[in-house]
Amino acid sequence: MVRNRMIDMLEQAENETNPILKHSLLTFVVVGGGFAGIETAGEIMDLLLDVRKYYPNIKKEDIRVVVLEALPNILPGFSESLAKFAQEKLTEHGIEIKLQTAVTSFDGDEVMIKRLDVDKDAIDESIVSSIQTKTVIWTCTNCRSSGKNCCKKPSRLD
Repeated sequence: MVRNRMIDMLEQAENETNPILKHSLLTFVVVGGGFAGIETAGEIMDLLLDVRKYYPNIKKEDIRVVVLEALPNILPGFSESLAKFAQEKLTEHGIEIKLQTAVTSFDGDEVMIKRLDVDKDAIDESIVSSIQTKTVIWTCTNCRSSGKNCCKKPSRLD
């Protein structure tokens, strides 16, 4: 199902003349930086780069894979040094990782996100932003073992 969605987005982007829409079609957001999310993001990037040769109008720079993680680091359960090493490798491969970032909504065109590493009472518009995308893959769960609810699925996200 995910593979078919990715190919559908590539097919649409190949012939898209609107650069903003093309960018949105080629942006893939993975919510959750645990084992499933990190593996999913890596596999998505690998597949997109492998099949790109069949889409001459899509450049490597057009493809964007973003991981959103509410916690301060990816791969909870691993040592901090190993998690940082994995994050560096993913970044080297072109995967963006946004830590301490929660999803507040997704309407099919954009993901609204909120930074969690700032004071709640601060009046700062930079804590809330959006990512234009047609594809969100939800891999996170509630992290009750850590004593926090680090990843809550918004009520409007299906």
